[in-house]
This record gives sequence, structure tokens and C-alpha cells, in this order.
Amino acid sequence: MKNYGLVVSVCLLLITLSLSGCELLEPEPDYITVVVVVNVIVSLLDTNGNFIVDDFASGTPIQITMTKAGGQRTILNRVTDESGLFKGATGSFKVYREQPMECIVTATGTYKTYMQVAPYFEVLSWEEIDAAADFGGTYTWTVYAGVDLQDTQV
Repeated sequence: MKNYGLVVSVCLLLITLSLSGCELLEPEPDYITVVVVVNVIVSLLDTNGNFIVDDFASGTPIQITMTKAGGQRTILNRVTDESGLFKGATGSFKVYREQPMECIVTATGTYKTYMQVAPYFEVLSWEEIDAAADFGGTYTWTVYAGVDLQDTQV
């Protein structure tokens, strides 16, 4: 009986010591955090489509729309600086498997007699996100958007 008690005591001691270092298993995240950083330059074109280099589209209102898989959306309204630039509009999204990201930049107003030619549009595919970061990780997508405004005055 003493041997039986000794064996049980040793087994309990081993089990206690071997399990004392176990951590609780937490489920791994099933998403990648995508931080979108958008930098915008607004360029001016004359009526013939040639770039104008001595004037800048300062004070032009722009709208930046970041969308995850056609659903979750962040819309930012900004104004260009004296050089026709806006830097660092950001948004953060938890992107799950097979969800792409989109970024659309539009001029929401005019600059003098100039109007936007077409919105800027860029897509970040799930394959690019998945290749850049592991689940639970973070990927920063930097978008360099060029918006062209053309002179409409004849």
C-alpha cells in the first residue's frame, strides 16, 4: 500500500510540474490589419492636356474613400496645400481572407476654371496582402494618388 501511495504521489508531482508551464491556448487571429496611407498630388492641365508647371492647385478640396471588400468604408475630406499636395490620410482595416481593398480619390470641387478629368482608383488584392503579412500581422499600404484637373475655359 505504501508503494501504491508513493507511485500516485510521484505521478501527481510529475503531472503538476509538467503542466505548470502550460499557457492558455488563444485562437490565432484570422485577419491582417491593413493600414492605408494616402498621399495626393493634384496636377493642372491646359485645354490641350499639357501639364502646367507654374501654377499649383492649392486649396483644392479632395475626397479620399478607402473601402474593404465593397463594405467597410472610411471617407476623408481634405484640402491640398500651397503645392497642390496632401500627405498622410490614413485608415485602418481588419482584412479577412479573400477581401481586397480599394482607394478612390476625387476632387470634390474645382480650382479656378479647372475640373477633374477622372477619379484616381487603385486596388490592393488579397493575394498582395497575404504575401506581405501573416494573420495577426500588420501591412501598410501606401497609395500615391495623382489627380489631374484640366482647364475647361475655351
